[in-house]
Amino acid sequence: MVFASGMFLFLFLPITFTGYYLLRNRAVVWRNFFLLGMSIVFYLRSGLKELLLLFLSIAVNYMFARMIAGSREKGRKLCLVLAVVYNTGMLFVFKYMTFIAGQASSFGLLPDSVWNIALPLGISFYTFQALSYVIDVYRKPEIVEKNLIHVALYISFFPQLVAGPIVRWETIRKELKIRGGGYKQRTGKICNRTWEKSDHCESDGSLCGQSV
Repeated sequence: MVFASGMFLFLFLPITFTGYYLLRNRAVVWRNFFLLGMSIVFYLRSGLKELLLLFLSIAVNYMFARMIAGSREKGRKLCLVLAVVYNTGMLFVFKYMTFIAGQASSFGLLPDSVWNIALPLGISFYTFQALSYVIDVYRKPEIVEKNLIHVALYISFFPQLVAGPIVRWETIRKELKIRGGGYKQRTGKICNRTWEKSDHCESDGSLCGQSV
């Protein structure tokens, strides 16, 4: 699903805004759950395997953050190192292994197509977003989030899922748990972020040529 496509602008966004409006008087966790669901629908267009990989990233980094917050200094450092290794390892496997295997095949070191995995859309952005959450918790264990829905929405929120920018957990965590301003102000933030993506699509065809 491309940000500038008719499906996104005239179907996905109206459903998102309408659903959020209907939940405006419900608890924040329900509104976050709805936005998380819409973000999952948005990313599901890229494929089920890619969505499962996103779920894995959310779950693993959520657990690392919880372990960091509940551990002593040595344990916290170990968990942080493991989190960094996991996240950078995932990026290495999906972004560079195909290239390395291709180069090795050209020299006859490996059979052709022995390693040919499609790059999951947005993996760099949501991986670094998740890792930034773990690092923030390492620096300030008291800001760890126990509610998985809040963390999942932070990592997978659709306006920034595919093309960023990366937002620190420490910066946005209060907005995820306590909504400030009226409905128009809150949805306006989503609109502004979406139009920015659409403008970027028009100036840079990299997003327009891809669909989620």
